[in-house]
Amino acid sequence: MSNAELPRTSTHVDGSSTTKPLVRLLEVAAFAGLGVTAWIHLSELSSKFREVPYLGVGYALLVVACVVAGIGVVRGDRRGWLLAAAATAATLIGFTLTRTTGLPGAMDDIGNWSEKIAVYSLIAEGFVLAAAGFALVGGHHRSGR
Repeated sequence: MSNAELPRTSTHVDGSSTTKPLVRLLEVAAFAGLGVTAWIHLSELSSKFREVPYLGVGYALLVVACVVAGIGVVRGDRRGWLLAAAATAATLIGFTLTRTTGLPGAMDDIGNWSEKIAVYSLIAEGFVLAAAGFALVGGHHRSGR
């Protein structure tokens, strides 16, 4: 039996089940990464609305997506993992665009690769994306939904 086929829960004699520790650790760590991503973008939200309103809307949607994805992830729902992957991948792409080509009305960050809060966000998003990939490809989530 390969790792992808390992059961994600154990059934006890009384019929109750427990989540495998590695799966639970992955869920909690991804939840934390989503929380960091949401917090960073929430802290920048008001300035983005003033500077480039459409980016402010994007930041607000990202915060909501992180909260919803986090809830799904800790529930072991595959849809939570999918949303976590999509939200963090979109954020990483957006970061890359703002630092390379710029976005309409947002050219100030071209070449600004070392902004501390952005680097922290990249680390959190990269971790969540990797965890989501591991959970989805390896089948390490608790529900088939």
